[in-house]
Amino acid sequence: MFRKVQGIAIVATFAGLAILVLSPWIDVRFFLFQRSFLFYLMAWTTMATALNIVYGYTGYLPFGFVAFYGIGSYVTAMLWSRVHLPITLAILLSGIAGILAAFLLSPTLRLKGIYFAIANFAFASALQIIISVSPEEITGGSFGIMLAAAYNPLSSYYAMLTV
Repeated sequence: MFRKVQGIAIVATFAGLAILVLSPWIDVRFFLFQRSFLFYLMAWTTMATALNIVYGYTGYLPFGFVAFYGIGSYVTAMLWSRVHLPITLAILLSGIAGILAAFLLSPTLRLKGIYFAIANFAFASALQIIISVSPEEITGGSFGIMLAAAYNPLSSYYAMLTV
C-alpha cells in the first residue's frame, strides 16, 4: 500500500513540475495573465517551507526569519543596481550574506521558548530600522531601492521555480 501511494506521489510531483515548466509555452496569453500569481505562489511556498523547517521540525518560533529574506533581497538589489554586478553573481553573494547573518545570530539558538522569539523579533525590527535610517544612496532609505524595469518575466519565473 505504501509503495503504491509513494509511486502516485512521485508521478504527481513530476507531473506538477512538468506543468510548471511548460506553462509559459502552452498559451502565451494565459502565462501573461497568471505570471504574477504563479510567481507569488512560488515565493510564498518557499517562505512557508522555511517556516515549516524552522518551527515544524525544531519547535523554535521564528518571528525574524523573514529578515534573512530581506537581507538577500537588499544585498541582491544593492549589488546589481549600485555595484553593477551580474545578477547571478549578486544572487550568489546575497546568499553568502544571508549565511553570514545567520552565523552572527546563531548564539540565539541557545535560547528557549519566548526568549528565542523575542531575540528573533528584535533582530527583524533592528534590521528594519537600520535599513530605513541608512543613507538613501546605499539602501534607498525608507523608500527602498528602485530597480529598473528591465527584467525578463520568463527568466524571473524560471528563477523562482528553481528556488
